[in-house]
Amino acid sequence: MTKQVNISEAKAQLSALIAGIEASDERVMICRNGKVVAELSRPRAGTLVIGDLASKYRGAGPDIRGTDEDVLAEWGEA
Repeated sequence: MTKQVNISEAKAQLSALIAGIEASDERVMICRNGKVVAELSRPRAGTLVIGDLASKYRGAGPDIRGTDEDVLAEWGEA
């Protein structure tokens, strides 16, 4: 099930929206001026969340918290 809300409604009802996602796996589309700008949903299986892994791999590579250009430059891709 997909629900659409505007930004101010999402801000005011965030806890309830998250409870709905937990209870029924619904997705919430957050809109600005009628256009979807964000989505709230459960993480998909296999989704890599960098923040979850960062503490386990300190020093294993470049600092991944920079901008895209910074990350590419550190990897020699820029």
